[in-house]
Amino acid sequence: MANQPTRFAGQCHGRESQRCTGFTKDRVYFSGWKKIEEFFRTQGIEGLRKLYRGKIKIEDLAVMDRMEDVEWKVRYVPEWMAVESP
Repeated sequence: MANQPTRFAGQCHGRESQRCTGFTKDRVYFSGWKKIEEFFRTQGIEGLRKLYRGKIKIEDLAVMDRMEDVEWKVRYVPEWMAVESP
């Protein structure tokens, strides 16, 4: 355990520092981007609109869709998404 580098956000201290790359925040943002990219590829623009219901995870959308008695209003969307699809 003494040879293991101590990891901090974006820094590594120890002999094996070449193994520590990137910043923690960058990795989190990138993994989130990849999830959204895959979600858009499978669900399209209508799927993205659902994400504007509130602060939710992609995994929560299935639960929200099963709540038939609740009307989910989306109040704010980006301009490029505000145009209704044909």
